[in-house]
Amino acid sequence: MKSAWQIEIIDEKRQLAIARIAKEAAELVHCAAEAQEEVAEIEQALATNEHIRMWETLQKFLARYWQFIIGTSPITKITVVPLTKEMMKIITLEALRHQLQLVIGFVYACHAMKGAGRIAFGESFNKLLKGMKNDD
Repeated sequence: MKSAWQIEIIDEKRQLAIARIAKEAAELVHCAAEAQEEVAEIEQALATNEHIRMWETLQKFLARYWQFIIGTSPITKITVVPLTKEMMKIITLEALRHQLQLVIGFVYACHAMKGAGRIAFGESFNKLLKGMKNDD
């Protein structure tokens, strides 16, 4: 059996606020559209309200983003923890829904970080190019 993971729910209100902020940040650096395809897949799973589909989607995205989530944990206080077989059997639809909403925020945050990095790189590159032209 493959390992299973979940986002540790500590402060639901704060965690969901962080997810909303991540989406706004992605929009500010103009990369929210890049995240939207992945987010659409998560939203489709949420819309089904089917335990298995939501569970599989959660596991797929936690596998893809767990390092990013853990990397931001000192700031967000959100982490990913392994689930025991017993815990996997009792996870509720509400818990899955909450975790998928958080994953949406992390998808946006990851894309925002990449977008901000591209912007910073582009600005630095252009500055260096201008400096080279001035040296000629």
